[in-house]
Amino acid sequence: MLKALRGHIRRRFPAIRRIGIVTSRHLRTRGVFERYFPAADSFELVFPRTEGPRGDEQYSLDLLREACTDLIDRGAELVIPGLSELIPLARKLPALGVPVIDPYQVYAQYAAVERQEPPRRAFKLGVVGGVGPAATVDFLQKVVRNTPAHRDQDHIKVLVEQNPQIPDRTGHLLGQGPDPTLALYATCRKLQAGQADIIAIPCNTAHAFVASIEQHLDIPIINMLTETVRHVRESFPALRQVGLLATTGTLASGIYPRALESQGLREVVPPPVLQARMMNAIYGPEGIKAGFTSGQCVEDVHAVIDELVSRGVEVVILGCTELPLVFHSHELTARGGQRVTLVDPTEILAIRCVSHALVSSEAAALPRAPIRSKPGSA
Repeated sequence: MLKALRGHIRRRFPAIRRIGIVTSRHLRTRGVFERYFPAADSFELVFPRTEGPRGDEQYSLDLLREACTDLIDRGAELVIPGLSELIPLARKLPALGVPVIDPYQVYAQYAAVERQEPPRRAFKLGVVGGVGPAATVDFLQKVVRNTPAHRDQDHIKVLVEQNPQIPDRTGHLLGQGPDPTLALYATCRKLQAGQADIIAIPCNTAHAFVASIEQHLDIPIINMLTETVRHVRESFPALRQVGLLATTGTLASGIYPRALESQGLREVVPPPVLQARMMNAIYGPEGIKAGFTSGQCVEDVHAVIDELVSRGVEVVILGCTELPLVFHSHELTARGGQRVTLVDPTEILAIRCVSHALVSSEAAALPRAPIRSKPGSA
């Protein structure tokens, strides 16, 4: 209310500096009004020489008029009744020759007409984490790396629901474990409740369940697969076939071939024996999910890539978010000396999420039409 009063006086009475205030001894001794009408802003406050009623007494109309007259005699150019019970009395005062402000009326106008726009909420990226945990960290690093930032405050606000207890996606797709759909959905709902603007799921296999989840959400899930396939099509316009390294669950779901076919591409996958080595590289006792990024798991992955390259593949999608953890380059030399390009869906998803954030920030920076007073409002 005091902030509203200060703004009202500055606008309506810009030349006034000496303000008379009738209030309680308690508020006066606490210096409440001095905080909002500081001397540094050229305000000078005047209080009645009498302290007003004591004990159980209350201000009367005559006592209030006496206090206001005293303030005016001492140079007050404007009077504020600074106590709730004084405001109804002040409305009954005869003309005193200076303005007597009605704080309730000023406050009501401030709240209804002159309110400021609420602070614009920063864009927030929601991340379904834990599928798997190391892949989530890798994704977040790529979000940071691809954000054009010069200081901490330029980075994207991120809400991560790290839930490694979500049932294994591949296990369920192969008929060997519980359905993760409900856990994935519950995790997405937590992100939505946390005011995320978009959701990223850094797990290729989890996208087999996205269609049944996103229709029940109010915010979009950025589809890593479709973004990856679009990137491949744009980057290699003459390409006709793409190698795919993925879990057996992802292959069984058919989600990648459908996305590839929509862009005129055909997937090339390893034969069963080498697909078993791929699963060992990911899930084995010395696999990437177990924390290994060198040794047998890398040998298994390279063996699969060599096979795909021997079948004419020039571009390979790393269709499991654990796989980028063992590569440090987007290019690889196969056993026969051929060069192959590795496409990292995790990085593509990160870039796409950053793009969403930048577009949102640019839109928020556009000027908005100010809230204007209604015709006839004072």
